[in-house]
Amino acid sequence: MELIKTIITALFVTAVTENVIFSRGLGASTLVIISRDKRNIAGFSLCISYMSVFTSVLTWAIEQNFSDDIHYRYYKAIFYASILCMVYFVSLMLGWTFMKKRSSTIKRYLNFSAFNCAVMGIMLMSSGVCVKLSDYVLYGLGSGLGYSAALYYLSAVYKRLYSDKVPAAFRGFPLMMIYIGILSMALFGLTGYQMPF
Repeated sequence: MELIKTIITALFVTAVTENVIFSRGLGASTLVIISRDKRNIAGFSLCISYMSVFTSVLTWAIEQNFSDDIHYRYYKAIFYASILCMVYFVSLMLGWTFMKKRSSTIKRYLNFSAFNCAVMGIMLMSSGVCVKLSDYVLYGLGSGLGYSAALYYLSAVYKRLYSDKVPAAFRGFPLMMIYIGILSMALFGLTGYQMPF
């Protein structure tokens, strides 16, 4: 029972308070593109969660083997980019081999999720806060679910943000960024941030 509470707490924390969109602004442009059509939400959510979990697991493997090396910080980004490319190409090959009819859809979702700065950000952030393999998996899963929640929040108001009633200077992307900023402040208030003085 204690393990289940820990898992639920970890998923909630990474999905809400450590949300890559609302706390760091990573992947916001992809979020705007995907949120245009609500039919894309489920597929992209699964794909971004898949990418974040598997890259987090491989990040753990790299951290275990190379973090003691004195020069590791210099080639850490190269390792992470290589992990991302490897997961991307293996996923493309598996999709093409086992799901040929849906491979073009899978490829589209993989392109948007693999080359999204949120996945690389999840890898970098998890290496700074996680220790065990289970921490990396939960961080990746929670971040993927949090990204999915952000995608749902933005798709719910997409038509209103692009309405003719909105002044032309704010219509679309500028108002979407203001909306993300307001949601970010609201979620930041949930964390109970203590002032440094």
